[in-house]
Amino acid sequence: MKLSTFGRALAIASMLSMLLSASAFVVPPPGQHTAIPKYWAEIHRWVTNFSPYAFNGPIAPIVLDDSGGLWFGVGQTAEHIDERGRMTSSVFATGPRTQVYDVARAPDGRVWFGLGQTGLIGTIDADGTPRTEVLVERRFLPDIRAIAFATNGVLFFVDVGRRSIGRRSPDGHVHEVPMPEAYAAPMTLCGNDVWVAGSSRLFAISQTSLAAPVTIEVAGVEVGNGRITSLGCDRQHRIVAAYFQYTKAEGIVFRGNRFGLRPIPKLELQRPFVSVSSDGRVRVTGYASGIHDMTRSPLILITLRSDGRMTKNRLRILSRDSGEVVAIAADRAGTVWFAFSYGNSTGELTRISVTSR
Repeated sequence: MKLSTFGRALAIASMLSMLLSASAFVVPPPGQHTAIPKYWAEIHRWVTNFSPYAFNGPIAPIVLDDSGGLWFGVGQTAEHIDERGRMTSSVFATGPRTQVYDVARAPDGRVWFGLGQTGLIGTIDADGTPRTEVLVERRFLPDIRAIAFATNGVLFFVDVGRRSIGRRSPDGHVHEVPMPEAYAAPMTLCGNDVWVAGSSRLFAISQTSLAAPVTIEVAGVEVGNGRITSLGCDRQHRIVAAYFQYTKAEGIVFRGNRFGLRPIPKLELQRPFVSVSSDGRVRVTGYASGIHDMTRSPLILITLRSDGRMTKNRLRILSRDSGEVVAIAADRAGTVWFAFSYGNSTGELTRISVTSR
């Protein structure tokens, strides 16, 4: 049936309306990214938003590869964004208990994923095929929540199910010691120690002996009234920790060592997250203090350089209102990645780069 002139005009108008409406969405469809990166004139950088293929869980910590791309996990899925912004995904079909909780790079460059209650760790082969290895047998009721590799290839992990921290040598031998708290994560390697965060205190364990953990109290923190959201390690091998206090809805960033941690001045933010990149810069995100309505409080990025200088930028342009930063990664070329969470089932990634690529 042929359309009249009026009918054709109406159809074209309808199509244009749909296209204009679709272009207004801030968050791209799953597995895609914005067609044209946005230019952020304030800091002279390009900004691109990415949405994961999977929407069945929060985004796990993000890890850079050697070519300018990024690995991350969502639910049962391992996902990759290459240096040109192309996205691929692979599913760990290891049963309903599978959940990617952490991501880490081994010294050989291969990326591994901690897979929760399966007791497995998984990786993606060059052809995109998922492969898994047993870390702790399922009959022991494991729950792998954090993993990290030392430069000698030793894998350290936090097993919440067994309330322990473990070490697996390159030959496959696994040794575990009990943790003082039932739930302890995140984890990072700093100097000669493995650092694990409890709810309101830190635990340090020697990488070589894996003896009983030493408890380090955080100055001014009331146990049971908040949580440590993230850990990092600066160039001086000092631990950096972000703490969020529930009752005051305020966050503090601490830095120190086995002898104690003290607040870093002028880094008080709501819902803070901290990361230390290979260039020695400490990056902290969070919402401006004193404004309890998150939709009206700007998201702030504070960068603390290794020479002590500090810069502050608002990040409202990056994402939807009320998103919480759950991961940060940066490379030496000046590209910074952020992972945002909007609850337990949605997430988004943002790349800030010198070029639009």
